Amino acid sequence: MHSRAAFTLLELIIVLAILAIVLPIALNWVGRATAVQQVRQAQQEFVQMINKARSQARRTSTDWSVEIQADKQTLKLKQGATDVETLVLPSGAKITGSNPVTNTVLFTAPFGRRDDNSGIFDTQFQLQPAWAIVTARVNVVGVTGKVVAVDALN
Repeated sequence: MHSRAAFTLLELIIVLAILAIVLPIALNWVGRATAVQQVRQAQQEFVQMINKARSQARRTSTDWSVEIQADKQTLKLKQGATDVETLVLPSGAKITGSNPVTNTVLFTAPFGRRDDNSGIFDTQFQLQPAWAIVTARVNVVGVTGKVVAVDALN
């Protein structure tokens, strides 16, 4: 008789049980990491838009703004009333601004200062996969428009 090296049924069942426990955890982790990356990318692109609007207002001596269109999940960089650049958020992402009247950060010429005295313009990016809510914030502070990116990931 030949002795064959093989797995027993019990060993296969144990391996399958371990996989059934570990696989959902790994998939959850990968999905969350993807969502965190998408929110951070949107946050960073918004920061770049704000910085570009401020620097272009100084450089060109014209008004530049970043407009949040929450219903369309887009951000628009504008020179005056002309759209220069549009950023579309990832599918399922939400963006909210702190000002219910206008979701626009305007930098006026010639110094690239914000036109309002509202203090902080708080913007929140949120992506809600099935298992968690991933959130990041961007604050535009004061008349100079200093940008503070805050990770508040849940």
